[in-house]
Amino acid sequence: MNHLNKRVLWILAGLMFSTVVQAATCTSRANGRWGSSGTWNCGKVPASTDTIVLAAPFTVTLDARYTSSSLTVNAGAILADAGNTLTLTGALTNNGTISGDGNMDVTGAAAVISGSGTYSGTRLYTSGSAPQIAAGAVLNFSGSSRLYAGRNDAGKTVAASVLTINGTINSTIDAANTTFLRIYADSTVIGATGVINAGVSAADFSSKTAKVTNNGSVSLKSIKQKSATNAWTQGANSSLTVTATSTVGVLSASATGNTVTYTSPAVPISPLNKTYYNLAGTGVACPHGFTVTGSNPCVTKAGAGFVISSPTSCTNLTGVGTRAWTNPGNAQAADTVHSIAGNVVKNTTTNYLKCTGFDFAAIPVGAAISGITVYVTRKTDGGTIRDAFVYLVKAGTLSTTLNGATTTNYTKADVAEMHGGMTSLWGTTWTDSDFKLSTFGVAFAAKNTSTKSNTNRSVSVDFIQVRVDYAATGVDHVAISAANIGSTCTLSNVTITPHTAAHGAPTGGGGAIKLSTSSGKGDWSIVSGTGSLSNGTGNDGRATYTYAAGETSATLGLMHTSSGSITLGVSDNATGASLTANTMAAELSNTILFAGGGFTVANAAGIAVSNMDQVAGATSPVYYLKATSASCGNAFNNVAKSVDIAFECLDPTTCQSPAVTINAYNAAGTAVTSSTVLSTGLQNGSDPATANTYKAVSLNFNANSLAPFTLNYPDVGRITLYLRYTPSSIISESIPFVVKPAGFVLSNIKRVRDNFANPGAADATGAGFVKSGEAFSVRVTAVNAQGGATPNYGHEVTPEHVKLSNALVSPAGGHNIAITCADPASVTACDMTGVQFPTFGAFTGGVAVGNNFAWDEVGVITVTPHVGDSDYLGVGEVVGTTSGNIGRFTLAKFALQNPLLDNRTDICDAGLLISDEVTPCPAYTYMGEQMDASFILVPTSLHGVPSQNYQNSTTAANNYAKLDPTIFANLNLAAIDLTTPSYLTSRISNAGMPVVSCGTTPCFSQPGGAGSQAQAEITVPFTISRGASADGVYDAVDIGIAPLDSDGAAVESDIGTVCNNPAVADCYDLDTDAVAGNDHALLGQAAFRYGRSRIVNAYGSELLALSLPVFIEYWDGTAYVTSVDDHITALTLALSNYQLNLNAAKTTLTNPVISNGQGVVGLSAPGMGGNGSVDIDLASPAYLPLPGRARATFGVYGGNPVFIYRGRRGR
Repeated sequence: MNHLNKRVLWILAGLMFSTVVQAATCTSRANGRWGSSGTWNCGKVPASTDTIVLAAPFTVTLDARYTSSSLTVNAGAILADAGNTLTLTGALTNNGTISGDGNMDVTGAAAVISGSGTYSGTRLYTSGSAPQIAAGAVLNFSGSSRLYAGRNDAGKTVAASVLTINGTINSTIDAANTTFLRIYADSTVIGATGVINAGVSAADFSSKTAKVTNNGSVSLKSIKQKSATNAWTQGANSSLTVTATSTVGVLSASATGNTVTYTSPAVPISPLNKTYYNLAGTGVACPHGFTVTGSNPCVTKAGAGFVISSPTSCTNLTGVGTRAWTNPGNAQAADTVHSIAGNVVKNTTTNYLKCTGFDFAAIPVGAAISGITVYVTRKTDGGTIRDAFVYLVKAGTLSTTLNGATTTNYTKADVAEMHGGMTSLWGTTWTDSDFKLSTFGVAFAAKNTSTKSNTNRSVSVDFIQVRVDYAATGVDHVAISAANIGSTCTLSNVTITPHTAAHGAPTGGGGAIKLSTSSGKGDWSIVSGTGSLSNGTGNDGRATYTYAAGETSATLGLMHTSSGSITLGVSDNATGASLTANTMAAELSNTILFAGGGFTVANAAGIAVSNMDQVAGATSPVYYLKATSASCGNAFNNVAKSVDIAFECLDPTTCQSPAVTINAYNAAGTAVTSSTVLSTGLQNGSDPATANTYKAVSLNFNANSLAPFTLNYPDVGRITLYLRYTPSSIISESIPFVVKPAGFVLSNIKRVRDNFANPGAADATGAGFVKSGEAFSVRVTAVNAQGGATPNYGHEVTPEHVKLSNALVSPAGGHNIAITCADPASVTACDMTGVQFPTFGAFTGGVAVGNNFAWDEVGVITVTPHVGDSDYLGVGEVVGTTSGNIGRFTLAKFALQNPLLDNRTDICDAGLLISDEVTPCPAYTYMGEQMDASFILVPTSLHGVPSQNYQNSTTAANNYAKLDPTIFANLNLAAIDLTTPSYLTSRISNAGMPVVSCGTTPCFSQPGGAGSQAQAEITVPFTISRGASADGVYDAVDIGIAPLDSDGAAVESDIGTVCNNPAVADCYDLDTDAVAGNDHALLGQAAFRYGRSRIVNAYGSELLALSLPVFIEYWDGTAYVTSVDDHITALTLALSNYQLNLNAAKTTLTNPVISNGQGVVGLSAPGMGGNGSVDIDLASPAYLPLPGRARATFGVYGGNPVFIYRGRRGR
C-alpha cells in the first residue's frame, strides 16, 4: 500500500472514531471498580469528558488515576478513592461520602463544589481560576482530610487561583494530627454566607504570598503564617475565632462590625494600625494596647487614666553602635520630617536616639503607674532593619532592665511600632514624679540584621511618643482607732486612716475629712500628722483635717471635758458623705467612754505619752502611771497601791497564749520590785468593767502621783492596757499601741517540683538549684527579741505577710532583679501586683511557707525577709535575717529571635545575588549547596525575662553561659519534608562549609552594652547532602534546632509563650521524626533540589568557534527537568583529555552564563591543523555535577565544502 492510501485510511478512521466517542453520563449501577465497565450503565469505563453520577446504595472504588468532566455523589452513595486521584474539570457535588485517603483534584476554571456530604480522609484540591464552594453547600471533613486552595494534586501552586467559600465547611480534624486548611493561592475569599466551623483544626499559609479575605464566619484552632507577607483581612461584619497561638503575617481587623475572638491560650495578634473593630475572648489580657472601635473586653476602671506626651528634646547619644543620628530634633513631632541614621550596612547598629522633656504634669500626684508604652514611627529604605534597643531613661540614666525592642522588620513606609504596653512597667517601679522630671525619656537604636550585604541603608524616625497609664483609687472609708475609755483630764488619741474599698491607701492621700462628736462637745488638735487641722468653734466637737499629699494616716487628739459615752463621726469634706458607712467592724473603734479622773500612762514629767509602740520580747522604756483625781488633781502621793491590770487584743482580735509581763519599779524608777505576768488578753470588744482577767500589781507612786513600770509582750499585734482601782471603781485605758516582731528567720529553702534542697552554690562552678523563673519554696518564722516565734503574726484583721528582697552574690558585677512570682496568676501566692511580691502561705504559730518564689536571672543570690507592705500595723518596717547563698540559678530557656533561612549562600545573601546585590535569588537551594540559618538566642527565664548574666567569661566563677553555639553539633539541627513526610535530619551537614559564627566575641555577650540583655547572634552554614541516587523534590522542608545547654535549657519556638515550665518538650513546635511529639524549634521552611549540570556534546569545523548547550537540571521525582527559574548559577568548567592535534594552546573555554536554567559553553576555533577532541569537566560547584564528561570535536566535514555543524544531546 502506498503512502497516499495509508493517509486516506487514517483520515477515514479518525472520522469514524469522532462519530463514536461522545461525552456521556455514566451512572453507577452496582458496587465495583471505577475501571470496570460493568460498574456503569453507560457500558464502558467513563472517559475524561463524561459526567459521572454515583447512585445509592453503591460503592465505587477508584482503582487508578482518572479524569472526568464532573462528579455527583448521591446521598447514600460512596466513592472509595483508595489512595488514588480523580481529576475533575467541572463541578463536584457530594451528598454522600468520599473516603479513602485519595485526592479530589478540582481543576475547572469556575468549578462549583456543592452538596452536603462527607469527606473522610480525602484531600480536596482546588486550582482553577475561580472555583467556589456554593452557597448552601455543607462540606463535612473528618479523618485526615485536607482542603487545598491554589494547589493541584501534582504539587504545583497556582497562585492566581481564587477559591471563594460561600457555603459551610465543618471539620473535626485534630490540629495535632495534620493541618486541615492549606492556603497556597494569592487570594482566598470567605464570602458573606461562608462559614468555617473548625474549632479543633489548623490552617496555614503554605506559600509566602498567600492571603485570605474573610467576609463570613471562621472558627479555627490556629493559623500559622509562612512569612510576614501573608495577610488575613477581616471584612465588614465578619467574625474570626482562634483558640491557640496563631500568626497570620499582616492582620487587618478594622472593618466595620467585624469581630476577632481569642480564646485562651490564644493571644491577640498585633493588627494593622493597631486597630480592631470588635475584640473579644478570654485570651485578651487587659489592658491590651490596641485601639478598639466597637466592643472591647478591656474597660478602663473609673478613676484610671493615661497621659500621652511628645518630647521637647531629642539628641544623638553614643554608648552603643557606630551610626549617628542627623537632625535628631526631627523626632519630636509627627510631621514626616525625619531624623536619619545612614550607612547602616550589615551587622551595624545606630547610636541611641535619646528623647526627653516629656510633659506628664497631668498624672495625679501619688497615682499608681500601671504601664508605659513607647511609640516609635520609623521606616527604612530597604534591607533587613529592626530594633536593636528601646530603653526608658529614668532620672537621666538608661533603665536597661527591659529592652522593649520588637522583632518587626521595618518597611519603606512610616509605621508607628508599639513597645512595652499598658501593663508593662519595663522591669522596674515607677512613681508619678519619675515622669515629671525633665530627664525622663526614651533611648532608641536600630540595626541591620544582614550578615553579608554592604548596601548602605538608612533608618528614619519621624516621631517618638510615650503613653503612661495609671490606676487612680479614691477614699472609700476610714479606719478609726481610739481607746474605749478616756479621761476628761487628758487628750484621747484618735488615729484615722483613709482606705480604698480594698483597704489599701488611696491614690494621692486621704483628701480632706470632717470630724464630729455625738455629744457636740470637744476640741481637736494634731498629735502626729503632716496635714493641716482647722478646729471648729470652741468645744463644739467639730474640725476639718486635710491630709498632706501622699499622707496615709494621722493621729489627732480629742479633749473632752464632759463625762459620758460619745461616738466619733468622720465624713467627706466635699460631699458630707459618711466615711464610716463602709468601714468593717474590725476597723472601727470610734466609741469612747469619758470619766473624771483615773489613770494615764505618762512620762517622767507626768505628760501623757502619745506612743507606746515597741518590739516583741523586748522590755519597754520606763513608763509612769499617773493617778488623777476627779478634779484632775493628784490622787496618790508617796504610797504603794495595788492596781488591777489587764490587756485587750485589738488586732488580731483574739490573743494567742503569750501574755504581757508588768515590771513594777521603786518610786525612784531605779530598780524592779516585782514582775507580774498578766492573764491571756481579752478579746476585742470585751467590756473591761466585767472582765475577770485582771491581775493585781503593786505599784509605787512618788510625790507627783507617778508610778514607774515597764512591760514586755512576747507576741505581736495592737493591744491596749486596762487599769482598775477597785476602791474607787475607777477604770482607765492606755492608748492602743503596736508590738511588732523583732525580725524574721528563713529556713528550708527547696525546689518546689521535687523538694531538692538549696545547694548554696558560691558561683558559676557550683551545683544548679532551680531554673530562672522556676518556683522555689522558703519557710519564714516571725520572731521576737528572744528568738521565739510570735503566734499572732499573720492573724491581723488585715493579715500582714512577708516579702523577700534579694542581693546578688555572683556573678561579680552582674545584674540583679527583684524576686518575683513563679506563677503570677496564682491568687493565693502572688499579691495584686502580679509579679512584684510572691507571698507566703497562711501563718500558723508564727510560721509560714511560700512556694511561689522565683528569680528571673542566672547566678547566686541571698534573700532578706521584710514586712510585706513595709509597714507593720502602721509602725514601720521590720527587716529579718539575710539567708545564706541561694543557687545556682540556671537558665530556663533560650528565646529564638529573628530566625532566617538564607538560600544558596555560596552566591546569595538576604535573597540577593552577592555579586551585584540586585538580582533576586530563587527560593530554593540545591542539595549539597550551602544554606545559612541565622538567628539570635536570647537567654531568658521561664517568664521570658532576658538574662544579662548569661555570658561567656574567661573566669570560671563568672562563666554562666553553658552553651557553645559555635560547635555545630551543639545546635542539633533537624529537617523534615512535610509532603511525604521525608526525614532529612541525617543529611544535614556542616562538612566543607564555613564554621558556625557569632556576631560578637564571645558569643553570649551584651551587644547593647552594660545593662542590656545577653544574646548570641548566630549564623550556621549547612547543607542537605546529596544522596547516592536522585531524590526529591523537597518543596516544604521545615528546618529546626534543639540545642540544650549543659543545664538543660532548651530553645523556645518562635511562636513563643509555650515554653513556660521546666518540661523541655513544651519548648518545641516542630516534629522532625517518626516519634510522636515535637522535638525541635522551627527556624523556617525551605525547598531543596537534587541538581546536576548537563552539557550537550558538539562537533564542527576547526576553523569556527564551537558552542555547547548547557542545562542546569533537577530531579522532579520522575525525571531530570530544567531549572527554568535558575538565573544565577555560575559554572566553572575545565578542559582535559586533548586528542589528535588539539591542545590547550589552540582553543580556550568561555564559561556559560546561565539564564532560565540554560547557557552555552564557548570554545574558540583552533584554526587550521587543530583537528581533534577535548573533554569538558565541571570544576565547580560540586553540588551540580555532570552525569559524565562532555566532548567537543573539531575537524568534522561532510562530502562538500559546506561546513556541517550538528549537536548531539548528551545523556
